[in-house]
Amino acid sequence: MRKITTLLIVLGLIYAEQINGQCIPCDATTTSFPVNFSSTPDTSYALTSTRNGHCCGATVNAADSTLSGGGGVDRAIHKAGGITIIEECKKIIAQEGRVHTGDAVITNAGILKAKKIIHAVGPVWKGGNNGEENKLASTYRSSIELAAKNILRIVAFPNISTGVYGYPKDQAAQIAIDEVVNELQKTFVIHKIIFVCYDKENYQLYLDYLAKKYGLVSGRFTSILG
Repeated sequence: MRKITTLLIVLGLIYAEQINGQCIPCDATTTSFPVNFSSTPDTSYALTSTRNGHCCGATVNAADSTLSGGGGVDRAIHKAGGITIIEECKKIIAQEGRVHTGDAVITNAGILKAKKIIHAVGPVWKGGNNGEENKLASTYRSSIELAAKNILRIVAFPNISTGVYGYPKDQAAQIAIDEVVNELQKTFVIHKIIFVCYDKENYQLYLDYLAKKYGLVSGRFTSILG
């Protein structure tokens, strides 16, 4: 019989400048969704969340291909995490070259309250006919695979590619949720996903899609696999 895996999705409303050396999200408005991935929900369990100080296994950084900490969430994480993140990023670039769009790499978390930082390179929106959907989906898959490989049980995601990269927020939210749900059915390692929304629009889009696609209501168990 397939072992039980339960996911608690937390949507946090937070801005990049609020990180200040804390784990993302450090103080967020949250909506929690316990999601059961088993056909035997009577044996499942719910993880709990608190409003403050989530200590993540991994914080996903919306990085660029050079891992240079250019702007937005990327710049905030580099600044808050300190020099050791920057140094490890430089080593990766020196040894492996630029990170391809859709891929991710993992580094230390510096002084952030996470165990690791996963640097995921999302696509720039160019109208939707240049493989953007597959590349964004790959970004989430790569991040989940790295987290599972490194036994990181909690993973926090930003809204990848929806800032200066211009990806339509509604489409990006759907891809993020669908890819994470699909990947979590392949691993027993990850127990909690935190989607960290940097504005109210993204926050509402995640809520709406979770309700529409999966019928998720805050605080209620839902069987994805049925």
